[in-house]
Amino acid sequence: MLDGIDLGVRAGTIFALLGPNGAGKVVVAGHDVTTYTRAVRADG
Repeated sequence: MLDGIDLGVRAGTIFALLGPNGAGKVVVAGHDVTTYTRAVRADG
């Protein structure tokens, strides 16, 4: 878990955040990306 981290990523930028095991994070703006893909893209 990444508590207390604030990232700013410019629109149009490709950004990846990898954990210690290489797995990408699955929550963006409070949405689970595997379940709510449209909501994640809409929050851009």
